[in-house]
Amino acid sequence: MTVLTGKAARLVLLVVGGALVLVGGCAKQRGASPVTPQARAAEQVMAGEPCELTVLAAASLTECIDAFVTQFEASHPDIKVKANYAGTQELRIQVEQGAPCDVFLSASKSHMEALTEGGHVKDTRVLAHNKLCVITDRKGGKVKQLGDLTQEGLRVVVATAECPVGRYTRDCWANMSEAEDFGAAFIAGLQRNVVSEETNVKLVVSKVALGEGDAGFVYASDALGQDVDVIGLPEEIQVRATYMIGIGSETSVPDQATTFIEALLGEPGEEALASVGLELPE
Repeated sequence: MTVLTGKAARLVLLVVGGALVLVGGCAKQRGASPVTPQARAAEQVMAGEPCELTVLAAASLTECIDAFVTQFEASHPDIKVKANYAGTQELRIQVEQGAPCDVFLSASKSHMEALTEGGHVKDTRVLAHNKLCVITDRKGGKVKQLGDLTQEGLRVVVATAECPVGRYTRDCWANMSEAEDFGAAFIAGLQRNVVSEETNVKLVVSKVALGEGDAGFVYASDALGQDVDVIGLPEEIQVRATYMIGIGSETSVPDQATTFIEALLGEPGEEALASVGLELPE
């Protein structure tokens, strides 16, 4: 057995000691708890940086939410809003698959209820109501009244049944099939003329405005300011759409999400919603 003395012994002790410190440090790093989104958000606030609020909203709310966000950020410089728009059914799938969501705005009660039951969204409330209308190609001029929708060769554009406005459209058709002025034969003729089913209301509006369709069923709010003609629906066949709002269950900024929702449900939000023809909840 070799016995180390003097400088050799001290050198070995330094090397071993250094290795133990290094291993211990690595072990501490491996065992350390990861920084949570809540902690990161708190660090941003403490550092005076605006925290980011991710808002997922139905495509039909694009204009009014964009206008509201501009005003909201001006009065809340500590919050930066990132708004993403798509068909509610698409946004629902994103959230169910783990997409970040601090605030969810749905054009459908059923999709919101599914997210709530799945534990993805909480504290839901009614935001606003909307109505349907029929838009027509202004340049083509083939459709002047609802009775023209069954013309042979007409091109009707609607949203898919999974999309809220598409679901409301089919509810409207059910009402029309039972209405004296329309009936089942009328609906059969109308459905034969459907040439395209889109994933959100903006795409329906775009196709008709571009002349790629002669008529389409959309929200009344989405027809405002568009290069299309509008035909209103009689009350006996009209369908009332309901928009819901809620907080993402996994949000890292619950206080800021609540602030956003309260402002949208308050006077600033009411002005933005009313500006595009949405009805405020009673």
